[in-house]
Amino acid sequence: MGRDRETWPATRDERLLAARASLALARQAFVRLQALAGAGVTPEAAAFGAVVAHLDEAVRELEAIETARPFRVLPGGRG
Repeated sequence: MGRDRETWPATRDERLLAARASLALARQAFVRLQALAGAGVTPEAAAFGAVVAHLDEAVRELEAIETARPFRVLPGGRG
């Protein structure tokens, strides 16, 4: 039986995969910006800002994954 994506949260592995993909895209964008600069073309400042925002979002997601703790049953609750 498959998981219902509308009601179940992403697993830790799914969240890590998404964060890694986001970092890979940001890295690729940064390498392209470096190549433009190396070719003597000045990239727009907004392009750098977009890369930084993407990196920031991915790092925040990784930090959230690292600090996430599994839920525990409170005393008197059902196990």
